[in-house]
Amino acid sequence: MVGCVNLGGGVGIKSIQSGTHSFYSGTANKNIEAVNKNNSIVIAKVFDHSGAFTFSRFPCVYLTSDTNLKFDALQLPDSSGKIMVFWQVIEFSKNAIKSIQHKLTTGGSGAYRDTAISAIDKNKSVVFSTFSVQTPSDSGVLCSWASYLTSNNNLRDFTDTNNISKYKISSYIVEFR
Repeated sequence: MVGCVNLGGGVGIKSIQSGTHSFYSGTANKNIEAVNKNNSIVIAKVFDHSGAFTFSRFPCVYLTSDTNLKFDALQLPDSSGKIMVFWQVIEFSKNAIKSIQHKLTTGGSGAYRDTAISAIDKNKSVVFSTFSVQTPSDSGVLCSWASYLTSNNNLRDFTDTNNISKYKISSYIVEFR
C-alpha cells in the first residue's frame, strides 16, 4: 500500500493493493484493506498453470464491498492445474476523478452487448475490464473480448461467441477530471 502519489497530469492515487490468488473453485472471496469502492478499480492478470492456457478458466475479478474482492469463474479449472490471479486494487483520490462506474454484464448469445451508463466525457475516460467465459467443453478454446465506449452513455462488450456458451464481464469506467 502506498500513500497518495501523483502520476503526471495531476492524476492522484490514494492507495494500491496487490497480491496473488490461487484459484481452484468457481467463486472465491478475498478480504482486503478498506478502500472507497466508489473511487476504486480492479486490474487482474491470469496465469494458467495447466499449460492449456484457455480463457475459459479465467475468473472475472471485482469489488463487492469496500473490503471484499470477488473471483468469479463461470467454468472451473480442471484437475490439470490451478489458475493464478495477479490482482491490483487501485483507489483514486477524490480530486483525481470525476466518476467511476462499475458494470457487471452477462450474456450467452450475440457478438456484443450494449449497456447504458451515466453520461461521461468519452475523451476523458478509460475502461478496465476482466472477464470469464464458459465453453461447451474445456478443449483449449481461445476466446476474445473487448470492452469499450461507443458514446458518452454507452459501454459495449464484444465477445467471440462462436466458441462460448456464456460470459461475464466486469468493467470499470473511469472518468478523469
